[in-house]
Amino acid sequence: MRLPAGSQLLLASRRMPPLPVALLRAQGQMAEIGADQLAMDEQEARALLEGAGIGLADADLTEVRRRTEGWPVGLYLAALAVKLGSRAIWHKGWKAVIAVPAAPGGWPDHMQDRWELYDTTKDPTELHDLADQHPGKLQELIALWFYEAGRYNGLPIESRTAVEILTTPRPEVGKPRDRYAYHPDCAEVPEAAAVVPQGRQAQVRLQLRRDRRADGRL
Repeated sequence: MRLPAGSQLLLASRRMPPLPVALLRAQGQMAEIGADQLAMDEQEARALLEGAGIGLADADLTEVRRRTEGWPVGLYLAALAVKLGSRAIWHKGWKAVIAVPAAPGGWPDHMQDRWELYDTTKDPTELHDLADQHPGKLQELIALWFYEAGRYNGLPIESRTAVEILTTPRPEVGKPRDRYAYHPDCAEVPEAAAVVPQGRQAQVRLQLRRDRRADGRL
């Protein structure tokens, strides 16, 4: 493949591409962006977590960022884990967990949820619920979960209905804005990053290139 002079080539890969990388580095013809550059720093991680309603002390934020390696998805899932009802804690081989319905509207009273207990040293696939056989151990882990949830500002637990969640404005890391522009041939925009049209007056404007032979409705 031959490119015109002055062209720039962008490669994204999970492994080193089969190119003379060392030579390109030495000649200053290659710019590299690795995992360290893509990871969020502490200031960015704090903004993301606070946008999701999670406020952490400096030491706790450092630990969460270390465990997630600063990846935005990992940080956001950490926030969801303590805000969306499903709860679990692991301690010295024992794991207590609650699995709640995926739809918030189907969530019962959180204090009435049934906890399950697993000995992951003997049952790593968590097939055998030992809650009835070891009630003392289960209560110990439940108490530990509430302690950690309070420590990391994970309370109260999310209990709104789906309608309430969808109609509540989402916190955003960026500055508020009232104009969004989407261009052709771009990547899919996830719902969490897209404009929220619910409960707002909006105008949608499109720029179309119409082929003369085109017919039908838009």
